[in-house]
Amino acid sequence: MISKTILTPITDCTNNDANNNEPAQTDSLSSYKPAYVYDSDAELVEVREVHHQNNNKTNYKSNENVLSDTTNETKLLRSSAVWQYAVRDDNRNYATCCLCPDNKRISTNNGSTTTLRKHLIAKHNKLDLILPNSKRKHNKTLFNPIKKQQLHHMLIGCIIRDGRTFNDFEKAGIKKILQVLVPDYEPPNRFAVVRHLKRLNVFHHKQLIDQLTSVNNISLTMDLWSNRQMRSFLVITGHYFAENKFDLQSTVLSFSTFDKQHAAVEISRTLQSKLKELNILQKVVGVTCDGGKNIIRAIDDLDLNVKRVWCVAHRIHLTITHSKPQKVPKLSGFAFTSNDWMILSQLHLVLRPFFHATKAMSGRRYPSMGIAFYLLTRLKYFLQHHDKKESLMVKHFKQLLLAKFLYYFETDDDQMSLLKVHAYFDPVGFAALTDVEKRSVEQSIKIMVADEIFHSTEVTTTLLPTTTTIITTNTTNKSNTSAIDLFNEAIGEAAYEGSTIRQNTKATIINDIYNYRNYVTHFNLKHKPDIALSSIFWQSYGQQLPILGKLAQKILSTPSTSVPSENCFSVSAFLGRKERARLTGENLSSSVFLKDKITL
Repeated sequence: MISKTILTPITDCTNNDANNNEPAQTDSLSSYKPAYVYDSDAELVEVREVHHQNNNKTNYKSNENVLSDTTNETKLLRSSAVWQYAVRDDNRNYATCCLCPDNKRISTNNGSTTTLRKHLIAKHNKLDLILPNSKRKHNKTLFNPIKKQQLHHMLIGCIIRDGRTFNDFEKAGIKKILQVLVPDYEPPNRFAVVRHLKRLNVFHHKQLIDQLTSVNNISLTMDLWSNRQMRSFLVITGHYFAENKFDLQSTVLSFSTFDKQHAAVEISRTLQSKLKELNILQKVVGVTCDGGKNIIRAIDDLDLNVKRVWCVAHRIHLTITHSKPQKVPKLSGFAFTSNDWMILSQLHLVLRPFFHATKAMSGRRYPSMGIAFYLLTRLKYFLQHHDKKESLMVKHFKQLLLAKFLYYFETDDDQMSLLKVHAYFDPVGFAALTDVEKRSVEQSIKIMVADEIFHSTEVTTTLLPTTTTIITTNTTNKSNTSAIDLFNEAIGEAAYEGSTIRQNTKATIINDIYNYRNYVTHFNLKHKPDIALSSIFWQSYGQQLPILGKLAQKILSTPSTSVPSENCFSVSAFLGRKERARLTGENLSSSVFLKDKITL
């Protein structure tokens, strides 16, 4: 009982001294003389132990107070000095400047005080807020700025060409590789890519206008498309030959959002505006598009005497989809019977030529109208002729397809005549024309030449070499001309092996047609049908056919399908999937427009 009584006053005294934080607490304890009498030395030892324990507690609490004071001082040191002149807004991303009369709100997004600091230094002359170089968060590296600009240009070009996401080079994996390959280099982030994208769009748009100034004739493909967010886009692609060259060039002229109603008037007005921006409104000679009524009327409303050409691939698609019976019986189960497999195999046999024809017209090299006419002629022949071994079902399939084929391709006489005129200038299409069709086209060409304003019709031309070698026959002696050769020459047909073609001194349209028949006949004997054949032919003989050469540049620039436009929509859909919903319509349009213009 005595020890408990003694413990209480000593503890109270010690706690009071600790709370007062007086340095003389040891003296007060030593001078304290309790009025108690200890019964034994054991009690005195117990009291001293208690006093020692309380002393330790006091020291621990004192240390805690010192640590807490140090922590508070550290927090005060870490607090930015800008908050002496500003207070945070209720919205943590903004702060209010106390020095501005109008209490200006300044962005402090993600806790950053850089903008606020710059404001106080620039507007209120708070020079004490300028950070020394050692305290700035982003120290300047010694990386070569020229090399940095080159790497930025290459990486942004890679994003546009390959259809990558704008933040691809911010991802951990590729960023680590870049740090190993190019130390201290920071790749462009998403915002830097967007800024460069806008600059590149303006630059290449001006460059495209400059390139098109030397183009005499240009053909277009156009189409409308809506993505999953129901945002509409209008694409216009251009196809042309460079001046005095037969190298076909294709590029995206415009890819833009189309928020207006898909009416013919709005489409025509937008199309005309885009063509005026590029200064090519009066240079358009043809437009390839699908059979939409609004598109057809929009082109007719241009009032520029522009030839509208149907998309052959689209017509083939309609032929197949609309030739099947209106009501197809549903299969009773998922397991096919032997009769079902037989039907499918025979249907595959009939549709296989259509598949290959569509594939030939949908490649990277856009096919000419001559290739399309050749394919259509062969398809018509395939549907009209029946083999003795063909089953009744195959014949029935062919009849259904032939009926729709004739409906979609031969009911429109104007389109078919236009298709034959285009086919005449392609070696492959020329071979597919009948003699009657060739003569009809040649009459049309003479009318076209009469209407065209050519600078001269008396230009000397260099004809075929005196000696012509065909396949494996090498004949150089003029005396070996046979009776058949003389007959062919007399009726104006092409001269064959070893024949000598007489030189003409003046280039008239009649001479050009005559020489063209000779050249293209010899050319077709050496080459099999191919998409690139028309370019090869006119690169070889274009200079020798001055009148037809100019017409060929004008006519062969028109593609037979609107695949170029569809390709742009495929690219935009791909970019939309990769970027999800983060791409704005403007950035998506710029990405598609620049894709074929960025060279790495």
